[in-house]
Amino acid sequence: MKNLHNSQKGFVMLTAMVFLLVLTILALTAVRRATQGENIAKNMGEQNVAFQTAETALRYCQKDFELTLAGGSALPLGTVQTVHGIPINLYQGGFPDFLLPDLWRTRSNWITRGFKLPANTVQYVSEQPECIIEEWIKPNKDGYGLGSNAGSANLKSSYVITARAQGVNSNSVVWLQVIWYLGSGS
Repeated sequence: MKNLHNSQKGFVMLTAMVFLLVLTILALTAVRRATQGENIAKNMGEQNVAFQTAETALRYCQKDFELTLAGGSALPLGTVQTVHGIPINLYQGGFPDFLLPDLWRTRSNWITRGFKLPANTVQYVSEQPECIIEEWIKPNKDGYGLGSNAGSANLKSSYVITARAQGVNSNSVVWLQVIWYLGSGS
């Protein structure tokens, strides 16, 4: 009997250590999942703030632009057009492609051709949102070609308004864009 007892020495301790290791791994996994869930919720909140800030910038620029044109006012003439200090970038494209304006794609254009909302327009964000307005001349619903329908009468002006905003930190960035058609919008 004594021999059997001696061969089992340490078995209980080994079993307890294995169970302790399993419990530790389970506890660490539970903590990691809880922390991961909190991070996901935090990121979603920051993204939501960035989206709302971009929406604010988009509506800010669009409102001033619409109010200027709503009373029948024309845009100021010249190569540099502005509405309440917001630059209106003239369309550079044309036949045959009439591509969508893309000044907004280059970060340096935001500094020289964009508009940053005044300080404290939106609070608790890492940077005030900004917008850029670009004219877009495109064929109307009847099209544009080299035949009988060619000419400026078949071209419509519209405007692409792009807003860029950051949330609470600079890692959450949202871009929003709207195409605003003048007249019938076709």
